[in-house]
Parts: sequence; C-alpha cells; structure tokens
Amino acid sequence: MATPRWVNGESGAAPSAWLWPLAIWAAAAILAVGSIFSVWGASWLLTAIAGGLPLLIAGGLQMAWTTGRNSRVRLNEERAEIAAMLHDLRGPLLTARSYLDLLGSDVLGTLPPEAMDGVQRAAAATARAQALAAAIGAPTPPASAWERVELASLLDEVLAALAGEISSSGAKVTVQALPTVRGERQALYRVFANLIENAIKFAQPGSAPRIALSAEQDGSRPVIAVRDWGIGIPLAEHDRVFEPRQRGSEVGNRPGSGLGLATVRRLVRAQHGDVWVSTHAASGSCIHVALPAA
Repeated sequence: MATPRWVNGESGAAPSAWLWPLAIWAAAAILAVGSIFSVWGASWLLTAIAGGLPLLIAGGLQMAWTTGRNSRVRLNEERAEIAAMLHDLRGPLLTARSYLDLLGSDVLGTLPPEAMDGVQRAAAATARAQALAAAIGAPTPPASAWERVELASLLDEVLAALAGEISSSGAKVTVQALPTVRGERQALYRVFANLIENAIKFAQPGSAPRIALSAEQDGSRPVIAVRDWGIGIPLAEHDRVFEPRQRGSEVGNRPGSGLGLATVRRLVRAQHGDVWVSTHAASGSCIHVALPAA
C-alpha cells in the first residue's frame, strides 16, 4: 500500500501513528519519576498526571500538525494563484510590446518627437514588466549568484519606470548619495519600486507626494531610508503592516491588496537584510532597508 502524501509532496504516516507512541513514552517516563519520588508519597500525583498525559500531548501535537498543514496548503494555493496570474500577464505584455515596437519603427510613418519619446518610455516600461514577471516566476537565486548592485543606477531605472505615476501625481522624489550593495538586482528593483509606489499612493489627501531616499551606515551594513510625508503608519501597526494582506488603518478606501510591504520584507530577508518602519513627529513614515555591503 502506498504511503499517503500530505502536503508539498511530503510523505509519512498519519499524525496518530507517531503521536501516540511519543505520548505513551512520556507517560512512562513520568511514572518512572513517580516511583523515584514515592518515598515522599508524591507518586500518586505523578501517576494521576501520567494517566491524562497521553491525551494532552497527542491533542497538542495534533493541533500543531493541523495548523502547520493548513498554513502550507494556503501557501501552495497562493503560489499557484500567482503562477496563473503571471501566465495570464505574459500574453497582454507581449502584445503591447509588439505594438509599441511597431509604433517606434518607420512602418507607420515618422512620429513627432514628443510622441516618439512617449512610445519609447512605454516600451521600456513594458519590457521591465516582462522582466519582472519572468523574475517573479523564477526560483530565487542562491547567494553565490548575487552581484554588486549600484543603488544609484538602480533607482534611476525605478524612477524611469514610474515616470508616469510620478508625473500624474505631481510627486517630488529626491535621491541622495546611495551605496553599492550585494544582492539580486531584480529583487532589489522590486523592493524600491514597491516602496516608492506606496509612498505615492498613500500621500496626504490634497497634497502632492514628497519622497526622499537617503543612506546611512549601521555597523558594517548600509541602511537605505525611504521617507514620505503621507498618511503615516500608526506605531501599533508597525509590525502588522509587513504581514500578507494586512493594511494600515489609515489607508481608507485607497486601492491595494495589502501585499506590498509583505513582498518587500520577503525580498529583503531573502537578501540577508532587514526592513522596519519608523514614524515622523510631524507626518508620514520612513521605511528602513538594511542590506549586505558590497
């Protein structure tokens, strides 16, 4: 008879097959200790405890096993959903890129300089979206495959890709000198693109977004600060906002899935870094991203 498979391709006996032997072994140990302490008349208490211990241990371990299994099932379902979404995105992106390339050629006639500039920007953004979709669906590269990443040039790419959102929102983005770090370039691109998009999205109502990027040194590792003057994140929610599908209480009806900061934390930790948030005395918040030095 085949061994039953549970989740993620793991195989093994059902929980009861190994929980009960463990519980019985623990009960026997308690009884042995009870015999040692019998000179003090305490063995009756230990014997009583041992009688209910197998049920207690088995019930607790069963609950832990079920909780872990449910978490893995949810994770598998979310991964499958993301893979399906990426598959569905590739077709429209390819079509958009083809038409943009056609517009950028001389086949349909020469475009005015302003129109050509717009077509080139749109083509570059579409190419970046294609690269991101491919990177999200690919396995995470090992640390041995990381490279030196100049964050200044990386931010130039991010800001160029977000030029439309920055222009339409009237956002002002300032970037001070940024260091060179070690990591996976595509992942770091996604980190800072997510943070800048969030800062634009969660600006104060009626105000143009203001975003400032700077860097400082924390021991041997550089820390990049992405500061905004938006609606901010309450102190009590500083940890919760990094959990999947969790949104700050101040966001109101702004669009979003609650995955942005969770994605940032996952990507930063995969680079052996860390991320946290602080709140200004006036308004807004600051996301700090610590990364390995180059």
